[in-house]
Amino acid sequence: MSKGMRFSLFTVLTFALVLFTINLKYIIPAHAQDARVDVYQQKKLVKSVVFAIGVDEYWVDGKTPGVKMDAKPFIETGRTFVPIRFLSHALGVEDKNILWDGAINQVRLMTWNYVEMTVGSPAIAVKAPGMEMPNLRVIDVSPILKAEEGRTYLPARYIAEALGYEVEWDEASQTVLCWPKGDPKPDVSAVKQAVQRERDLLAGRAPEGYYVTDAGYIVPTPENTKLLIKDPARTEGSGVDLRLVVYLPSSDYAKARLPKEQWRTEEQRVEQLKQVEEILAQKHGREIARAVVEYAGEKKMEDVMELEYKIFPLPGGGKITVMSSRQANYITIDVWRV
Repeated sequence: MSKGMRFSLFTVLTFALVLFTINLKYIIPAHAQDARVDVYQQKKLVKSVVFAIGVDEYWVDGKTPGVKMDAKPFIETGRTFVPIRFLSHALGVEDKNILWDGAINQVRLMTWNYVEMTVGSPAIAVKAPGMEMPNLRVIDVSPILKAEEGRTYLPARYIAEALGYEVEWDEASQTVLCWPKGDPKPDVSAVKQAVQRERDLLAGRAPEGYYVTDAGYIVPTPENTKLLIKDPARTEGSGVDLRLVVYLPSSDYAKARLPKEQWRTEEQRVEQLKQVEEILAQKHGREIARAVVEYAGEKKMEDVMELEYKIFPLPGGGKITVMSSRQANYITIDVWRV
């Protein structure tokens, strides 16, 4: 790089830093800066966050299922980009602390650190508590505004590092892992398995331990689930595409007459309901799947209460029904086609 070019770059950076400092002075009142110091002292960073390229879900602290998004991370110029809102939420930034200035296409994240980036500007400004001046770095990418979506994407690595996280890219699983700087790297093998399942679902493939029903649902094999799954033949006149049966924990009466190895437990009920949600979400979305599971979850033990027949209409036709009689030791969930 020539002396003239170095001088030019220095001038640009200095000017940008002055503008950033002036901007910071007027947009953040003193009490807001003090509040960020308090947050920094008390806030505990999440143990891990995983984003997967091409998957509309992210995972926090290794928990599955993950959090659904209405967009998918993508790679551009060798960097992973995630929508502002989802990236910020995953890393602990609340809505009130995500500021967007549409006049200049600039995003500001106000938390324990103050972070600022602008669309079209390959730089990031970070001000940590106690710093007199922000640290302004020139980087290799800038935020991307997708006008057709009305959405801005941020480079995950730079934002996560600015908020105090280590970042690692895994080429094999096409995932980005973030965890608190200085902590041991967390084990997210279960999340990577979930990522693979999601990709299999998107591609219509059945991963190991699963199979595809006649109606196109990917469900666990019998040895991989406590659910009873019936895949009715799609013959004319048959209205049910799929029947899922959730078995309930054994009552005291059942325990008195059955050997202990045949008792059903609360843990099994919870696991079955999780599997029901994942199966239904494949075709009908997370919102409907959760509503069905929440209603089914109201009955927690066999022979205790009646779960009245309830219909959940599906967009475009069809329905999901849930029911269980008072005497039953199971809950029946049927998916009806149009």
